[in-house]
Amino acid sequence: MSAASSRTARITTSSRVYPHGTAYRAVRGVGLDSGVPARAPRIAALDAARALGVVAMVFGHTLDGILTRDARGSAVVVAYWTVRGFTTPLFLMVSGWAAATAISRGRARGLEVPRGRIGRVILLLAVGYGLRWPGWGLDRLIAGDQEVWAHLLAFDALHTIAISLLAASLVFALPWRSREKAALFLVLAVLSVSLGMRPPTPLPVLPRDLPNSPALLALVQAVGGSSPFSLFPWSAYFFVGGALGLLLRPDRRSALWMAATGALLAISNLWTVVGEMPLGHPVLFLCRTGAVLLLLAALTLVPASIAARAGPLGRASLGVYAIHVPIVYGWSNQLGLVDRVGQRLSLPVSLAVAALVLVVSLTLLRGGQALWRSLSGALRRRRPLVGGKRGLPMSGPITRRTTSPRSSTTPWPGSWFQRKQASSWRISSWRGSGPWLRSCVRRALIAPASWLPPCKPAPALPSSSPGRGTPRTSWRRSRSRASDST
Repeated sequence: MSAASSRTARITTSSRVYPHGTAYRAVRGVGLDSGVPARAPRIAALDAARALGVVAMVFGHTLDGILTRDARGSAVVVAYWTVRGFTTPLFLMVSGWAAATAISRGRARGLEVPRGRIGRVILLLAVGYGLRWPGWGLDRLIAGDQEVWAHLLAFDALHTIAISLLAASLVFALPWRSREKAALFLVLAVLSVSLGMRPPTPLPVLPRDLPNSPALLALVQAVGGSSPFSLFPWSAYFFVGGALGLLLRPDRRSALWMAATGALLAISNLWTVVGEMPLGHPVLFLCRTGAVLLLLAALTLVPASIAARAGPLGRASLGVYAIHVPIVYGWSNQLGLVDRVGQRLSLPVSLAVAALVLVVSLTLLRGGQALWRSLSGALRRRRPLVGGKRGLPMSGPITRRTTSPRSSTTPWPGSWFQRKQASSWRISSWRGSGPWLRSCVRRALIAPASWLPPCKPAPALPSSSPGRGTPRTSWRRSRSRASDST
């Protein structure tokens, strides 16, 4: 086979299944032996569930703040209010399912898994605490008012997802099989529900009963306290979602198992008065888990094309949550729809306002992402490469060179290090003495030989195959041939 035909066969798209069941593709010059795995197909039910969770979350918060009291007594709203209690369990279970799927399909193993998720955890905690910033009571916060500190350190859904994600990454770091990890997730879920029923549950915690120390108060608010969504029992839904991501596959058989399990859990608890139970009660947890499993099983029937269109909305759940909460409830000392409008709108108008809030939140998120991409791209274009890595912005007189000072067919004398430096850097206009001096010192420490004077060009030597190979190899080849001839 000639070189051209072998290259043509190398760049054509093909696939091969190896004995361990991983499909490999060769695309755009990547061979079959390069070890690049084929991208796994997206889970339609997961995309549809994430989009449904975002829509239910935005509509539920908006209707709760602006719907009139008379409209709340209608049969439709009462039925919706009963179903609305499944929004947070759905959101948490889908988050656990998505996290388990992403980590399982990734290449990170061992401690690389929690190391790769620590940035996401910090982001979720920062957004969660930022949304609870008490700008209305800043003087009381500085004075150490316990009520204001309790408001700031209370746990919401984002806090619970962050800590649960960190715990899940530690589980995936274990050298266990998928079933063993799924069993550990279920054990963590049972432990979370058990800790959620500890005293003083179901009695509410008063602010005066909380500790005065901010560090101890943060710990109490994380595991319970006066937090609306503390770790216990809400992290149990995340762990159940993680077990689903490990045990189930995106096929009809898994959907049937999920529907059967959900129906068993939901029907077995219909005789109980679920609405009067505390949030951490095991019966309430089983009932909500069964209802969410039934919903996820039904979403597997959604066509892949429709789920693919709903996927971007589900992947933007964090941004939509962070934007719509200030719009509805306000932020810091700014008022939201709850205070500006109040419970004065009818059901049709409230639904229209909720849809508008969703569209505005998604539009602002897309605009912010586009602006960030443009700014980061501009910064990357202004940051030259130093030693083969992206370095700090340098305002000195040395910038990146894109072309070689000589043609690739012409021999280029001098040492390899001098040729590399000469082909990588060139002198440009002056931009200031201070930054330029610092860049000179930095490059002098990295590549001292770059400051050597350029070598004189050597006389061109005949070559039997001009244009073959790099300037380095062609020059060495021609020099060796000349020495052999002499």
